Formats: sequence, C-alpha cells, structure tokens
Amino acid sequence: MLIIVVLRLWPLVLGVNFSFTGDGVRNGMWVGLANYVTLFGDPLFRMALRNVGLLVLLLPVAVAIPGLLATFVYLRVPGHRVYRGVYFFPAVLSPVIVGAIFNLLLAYDGPVNTVLGAVGLGPVDWLGDPDVAIFAVVGVHVWATFGMALVVFLAGFSTLDPSLLDAAKVDGASLPQTIWHVIIPSLSRTIQFVFVTTMIGMLTSMFGLL
Repeated sequence: MLIIVVLRLWPLVLGVNFSFTGDGVRNGMWVGLANYVTLFGDPLFRMALRNVGLLVLLLPVAVAIPGLLATFVYLRVPGHRVYRGVYFFPAVLSPVIVGAIFNLLLAYDGPVNTVLGAVGLGPVDWLGDPDVAIFAVVGVHVWATFGMALVVFLAGFSTLDPSLLDAAKVDGASLPQTIWHVIIPSLSRTIQFVFVTTMIGMLTSMFGLL
C-alpha cells in the first residue's frame, strides 16, 4: 500500500494540482480553469480527442475479430492448429518492426497500391491522407495485437460447457445463432476483460507503431 501511495496516488494528486497552477512568470500560482480553457481551445488537442473517440467507436471491431477467429479455432475448423500459431505470430513482433513493414507495404508507390492499380481502383494515400491514415493505423494495430486477445478468448472457451454447444446443435441452431445465444452469454466476463485490455492497448501502445 505504501508503494502504491508513493508511486501512484501521490503523483496523481500532484498532477491534478499542477493542472490548476501556472508556469513561467506565474509559476505555481493558482490559475483556476485557465489551463483547461487553453487546452480545449487548441485545435491539435481537439483533433487528438476526436481520434480517441474514433478509437472507442472502432473498439467493438477490434474485439469481434479475435473473438470470431477464436470461435473458429475452438470449433476445430480444418487446420485450426496452424491458424492458432499464424494468428498469434504478429503479437511477438516489435511494434517498430510492424511499423517498418507496413510503412513499405502502404507507401504511395508500395505493393498494396500496385495491386489496387492493377484492378483499376487507383492508388490510395494510406499514410498521407488524414481521413484514411487513422483507419490504416488502427487496422495495422489490430492485426499486430489481436493474437493476445485470441489466446484470452481460447482460455475462456476452456470454461465453456460443451453440452451447451451439443444442445444447440441438436436443436438445429445455426452458427450465428449458436454464437449469439450460447457463446457470447457464456463468455461475457472474458469479453469484458478483452474489451478493457484492448482499449488500454489501443490508447497506449500505438506510439512505437507510429
């Protein structure tokens, strides 16, 4: 508890206090909400805030992809053992390496645009167009990190009662019905955990990738 208070709570209190004081000639003087007014008046901060909001909106997609793939692996689709290794492999790569790879792939004259040009879709400025770059970065981040969420989902599947899946199969439930009515309710706590950890990762681990 002492370590937590000294290294976590006390710096947090200091940070809140500093946010209401000035710097420069007003160093340490109480300025009220002036810092926050300046902050929200900064267009760069508002853009960053908008990007964070966009990440929150894309979070369900980042969770659904590993959840769906884990479902297929759990249901033992042909080659499921190979897929499990392939899906997890990007998680062991350094974000700097992933960024360097996709910097080449998504370059304006890179192979992705070459393929698009071959089918008549034209080049896309994946990393230079602000309206496209955020989605490109999120897509690469999801690809590089969903392997860990996949492992968590597979661990959650180990607690799933197989008799529930058998009963759904006997009742003639389709795969979407089985996922919606059996798997999702049974893995609700696992899904909540993946939501939290994925959100933390999306907000904190993109620096190396960028």
